[in-house]
Amino acid sequence: MLRQITMVRFKDDAPKNVVDDIGAGFRDLVGVVPGIHRFEFGPNLALMDDTFHYALVIDFESEEAWQAYQEHPKHVDFANAFTPYIENAARAHYDLSG
Repeated sequence: MLRQITMVRFKDDAPKNVVDDIGAGFRDLVGVVPGIHRFEFGPNLALMDDTFHYALVIDFESEEAWQAYQEHPKHVDFANAFTPYIENAARAHYDLSG
């Protein structure tokens, strides 16, 4: 099993509703491909300074399931819609099996 953690920092001029909109977009992606076992996301609680604005954790059955998610048209459309508002993103992938 493969876990992907993504953290996003929005641009200063991103629309105020971007956090709500990205959450709605993620809800539409839950279960978009077989092999997703966990799909959690939410805005940062801002308990510390200089943190990212949003986080996402997805567990995939396999690298093939991850690849299918990356290439799925709904995911591609989602990424294209929100990329203009993102200042930067950090991602990590790791194996949960051992």
